[in-house]
Amino acid sequence: MSHLLLNRNTLKMEKRFLHIVALLTITSMVFYGCNDDNEILVDSNVNVTLSVSVKGSSRMVGPVAEGSEPLIDHIWGGFLKDGVIVVKQQITLVNGIAVFKNIPNFVNKVILLGYPDASSTSPTVSSSKLMESDLLQTMIEASSQDGTNPRKVNTFGTQVVDFSAYQEGDKVNVTIEMRPVISRLEIVKIDPADPPAGLIIKKPITQFDLDAIYINNTYTSLGLNRITKPGTSATLAYGGGDLTGSTSPWGNPTSNYMPGFYDVINGIGESSYAPTIGVWGYYIVPLSDKNGMGQSVAGTTINGEQQGVVPHVILKLSNIKVEGSGEILTGPLFLTVRRYQDTNGPVMHFEGGKAYVIQNLAFGLEHLSVLPETNFAEYVVQLSTIDWTDVTIEQDV
Repeated sequence: MSHLLLNRNTLKMEKRFLHIVALLTITSMVFYGCNDDNEILVDSNVNVTLSVSVKGSSRMVGPVAEGSEPLIDHIWGGFLKDGVIVVKQQITLVNGIAVFKNIPNFVNKVILLGYPDASSTSPTVSSSKLMESDLLQTMIEASSQDGTNPRKVNTFGTQVVDFSAYQEGDKVNVTIEMRPVISRLEIVKIDPADPPAGLIIKKPITQFDLDAIYINNTYTSLGLNRITKPGTSATLAYGGGDLTGSTSPWGNPTSNYMPGFYDVINGIGESSYAPTIGVWGYYIVPLSDKNGMGQSVAGTTINGEQQGVVPHVILKLSNIKVEGSGEILTGPLFLTVRRYQDTNGPVMHFEGGKAYVIQNLAFGLEHLSVLPETNFAEYVVQLSTIDWTDVTIEQDV
């Protein structure tokens, strides 16, 4: 398992700022004719010089301080006019500097996609993408985010700009916020005997084996627009069915479940569980609950039922002891979590650049089921939502 384990007891989350200073200088005056076909008049081209410096405290990972501000080795920059990509350039930062050359001053939007190191090639922006709507369908892969280093993730930012009034020698100030394209779902501990306020346990569990943790109702890749979904092979929508066979995702996840979206625990006979170091953590490519027209977006379809867009957490348990009963339920039994809330109310979708932390999963026998994704029992889990990082790109002189 390659995902990062973060210690939330010592975690210090602060906003980080990546300052990119941009000097825009008029380098030449180029004039094109304007005809009846609405050909655009180009007054001038500009060069954009990006100077990068990093500020901010470190993120705590266990006892070791490790910076969490995203690394940016190179940037793909798209410069657009009314939704049409006019110029696209990929620039490597050299000593914190990148220069975008010959940018027409009629562009009115900038889109930046950041790559954390020289070997980063995903996502690949197709040269055939000529429109913003096509560009935003570029697929982000969860597997391309480094699960062992929180700094090595793709970042994304966009900003409306207006260069039209600038003349030779003028300078332009633009600020673009870039954030990680992915979010994280983290579980600090699993303790049935420590329910949060408001959760009433009717049949307390005193001991159990924790076999595995699964993340369901999510995707291994997703468009930059957060609504373009991948094909079936990149969709996690596992239902009930065979629990033990060689092709079962629940019986043999190592062979049959998506890597990076499960943990085999094999915990035996404990009353609670927590990872030895940090937390159980998973990268999520976050699906929006609304499209560009404000219409609702659905998640996957599981057991014939269309789901919401937040990921589900599933625990596989066995050898369960219930308080006041000498009986041991050999199982397996499953806990399915598909509803969350934080201090602001129900969490309807996840956002890039945020960590969604379950401090504890508590439950009773009444919340378990023979098959996963079947018994929800009005079960709602309390989340704490943490700004993972903000990256601000300031184009300034």
